[in-house]
Amino acid sequence: DFYNLLLEQPEAAAKGIALRYERHVKGSFSFFNRRSNVDLDAPMVNIDLHDLNSDMKVFGMLTALEQVRNRMYQNFAEGKTTWLFIDEVQSLFGHPATISYFSRFWAEGRKFNLICTGITQNCTYLLSHKDGRNLILNSDFLMLHRQSFADKAKWSELLNLSEQEEGYIDESVNPGD
Repeated sequence: DFYNLLLEQPEAAAKGIALRYERHVKGSFSFFNRRSNVDLDAPMVNIDLHDLNSDMKVFGMLTALEQVRNRMYQNFAEGKTTWLFIDEVQSLFGHPATISYFSRFWAEGRKFNLICTGITQNCTYLLSHKDGRNLILNSDFLMLHRQSFADKAKWSELLNLSEQEEGYIDESVNPGD
């Protein structure tokens, strides 16, 4: 029992804590153990998690989303809207913890003037996830370009599109547009 060890042998308990968290301070998980050069109070903040290894990606995503959530509450109290753009939004679906957090955050954010924009070229993954479909159904605006035949059918079913509406999801957008 750690609590008893802490009371009876505080030095041994402190050594145990130090060993347990050493990898987060100077080991393989020490990525966040330094001052950031990012001004989180700037009007626009870009958080790039591309270079995080797979062990740290979930932690990085949750940390970034929590930062946005805190900013959202602060902005709401000041009467401001918070805009969140997530490129490759399907990457949030790689771990149950991130998609669970994000889907609740997406729905909650609407009450606090959060405008979320999820950008993806891989909607199959998004549409196959229950939480992904809930994100879509909790959105006020969708823009769809060039979909595969299978994806077009999934969009049509999910959104209950008419034949005419489905016709607007076409090949008119060229790569890079």
